[in-house]
Amino acid sequence: MKSRLWMLGVGVCLAWGAATTAPAATTYYINDIVTNSLDVFTSKAGNDSNSGLAPDQPKLTLGSVLTNTMAPGDIIYIDTGSYGSGNVISNTVNGTAGNPIQFIGSTNGTTFSGGGTILTVRGTYLKFSNIRIAGGGTGLNLDNAKFCEFEYLSLITNASYGVYFNNAMTNQFRRSIFATQGVTLQSATGNERGNAVENSILSSAQNTVLSVSSLVLSNITGCIITGPQAFI
Repeated sequence: MKSRLWMLGVGVCLAWGAATTAPAATTYYINDIVTNSLDVFTSKAGNDSNSGLAPDQPKLTLGSVLTNTMAPGDIIYIDTGSYGSGNVISNTVNGTAGNPIQFIGSTNGTTFSGGGTILTVRGTYLKFSNIRIAGGGTGLNLDNAKFCEFEYLSLITNASYGVYFNNAMTNQFRRSIFATQGVTLQSATGNERGNAVENSILSSAQNTVLSVSSLVLSNITGCIITGPQAFI
């Protein structure tokens, strides 16, 4: 009887463990309409009718990938090429502290460009690397984004703002380049808190480099800052 009860308890525990196991992460692939030797993640040109789930089935746009339900640990590989503006990562796209959702660009050049706001981020625990954002009025709008990490990000020739913080909290930039026409870092309300920039270059051709308070930008370390006026 004891052994039977013990086996029953083991079976219940195993069943409970199986029921609570987190789903496996999903890997997505994006490529522009050109495929060549500079591509590092994909083997075909992108098309939004593709599944986006294999290197030879890449999506064409970030928006098409984001129609899927994203989960912690998911990875989105964005291959070498040029992509448009108006991209929005909504507040339903959330990783966790130990398992962020990653957006990984190519070291050969993944560029988002166009007019208006190029990329808006509203999620939490997201990680971005090797992405270039060029032109537009605002390069990156952090709209209530929290606990996001950006590494090897390049913000180039953005007319008004490189990064626009709107109630954004505890986001970090490392080893990045901000080379804008307008303000590199701009606070919307002054209620933003705990954001940080480390080991980066911040430069404005025509405007104030930083328009944020010490509360909005709690840490700036190992950076080079150049421009007509460094702070306001």
